[in-house]
Amino acid sequence: MTQYVNFQEKVMSDTAKVIESQELTDQQIKDYARQLAGNTPLKEIRPGIYVSKQEGKAILQLRSVFSSQELSEWRWVITFLNFPDLMAEVSNRKAIELIFR
Repeated sequence: MTQYVNFQEKVMSDTAKVIESQELTDQQIKDYARQLAGNTPLKEIRPGIYVSKQEGKAILQLRSVFSSQELSEWRWVITFLNFPDLMAEVSNRKAIELIFR
C-alpha cells in the first residue's frame, strides 16, 4: 500500500483503523485488497462487494460504502474475518477493519 502514497492512520478502536487515502484511486485500493488476499482471488458477489475465502473459515471482504449516508466520508472497507494469527496479535475479536476515506 505504501508503494502508492504515504498515508496516515486514525485508530478508531482496537479492531478498526481509518486510512486517509484520498490520493489513492479505487483501483489501487482494490489492488491492495487483492494483494492481501494472496493466492485466493477476490470474487465480486454483488456490485461493490468482493469476497476471498481463505484457508479454514477466514474471509477477506472488500466493500464499497459510497451509498451509505451515515458513512459518507468512507469509500471502501476491507474486513478480515476469522484470521486466527492476525486476531491473536491485534484483538480477541473475530473481525478487523481497514476503512479508506
